[in-house]
Amino acid sequence: MAISFSRTTRALEQDTFGVALLLWLLGGVLLAAWMAWFLWASVTVFAVSAVARLEVVRSSSPITVMTAGKILSSKLALGQEVNVGEVLLTLDATSDQMRLQEERARQQALPTQINALQKQIIALEQAKSVAQQAQLASVQSAKSRQSEAYSAFTFAEDH
Repeated sequence: MAISFSRTTRALEQDTFGVALLLWLLGGVLLAAWMAWFLWASVTVFAVSAVARLEVVRSSSPITVMTAGKILSSKLALGQEVNVGEVLLTLDATSDQMRLQEERARQQALPTQINALQKQIIALEQAKSVAQQAQLASVQSAKSRQSEAYSAFTFAEDH
């Protein structure tokens, strides 16, 4: 047994870890490549469906309305082709119609308000002219009293 053990010891001494190191490095590189593919690769997924729908990217367009309201009738259907200017929805316009009637009533009341304001302006202008005439009369009265007082003063000085 001593002979075979010495051969084993010599065989272990001659064995280097170069091959094992090469295998470990190769495994590490393969693991790093697999992780990179796992994190950044894109994979196409195919799914099977019994019921499916295929749509083109720009096949539908959003519908915009100019005002909010309650929908009275709708002529919409899936897959329907729509022309420009075609009526799709009918909205309840009672609140808009009531607002329009209110504005028309205000508009019809404006001429009478304008006439009343014009009459008020004329009355104020007349009152202003009467006040100016009264002020002129009081100024003339004050001037005549001043003149009278001056005359009395000069007469008293002379006598």
